[in-house]
Amino acid sequence: MKQRWLKDWPWETVVAINAGLCKKKDVLHKPTSDGHDPARKLWESSRTRGLTLRETLDICRECHKLAPFCFYKQNMIRRNWWGEATDEPSVNATSPWS
Repeated sequence: MKQRWLKDWPWETVVAINAGLCKKKDVLHKPTSDGHDPARKLWESSRTRGLTLRETLDICRECHKLAPFCFYKQNMIRRNWWGEATDEPSVNATSPWS
């Protein structure tokens, strides 16, 4: 079943979540010169399309690989789906982005 899984998550929200994670860890938050723009374009072009959950997760994984932020945190994407980021090893160990 295809849905617009990303429709409520504009890139600005992704950036804000990552900035919040960086602030919590007291590290610099800034975009990378190579990965930020391609990740933003991929994310935004995917927001209006109907996607299967698998396709949506593939987009999240691809954004992770593009490393759009200097302090890129894989939990940033997970927060979009489950509401809060976590550093628990049991969750990270089963992450599709690892």
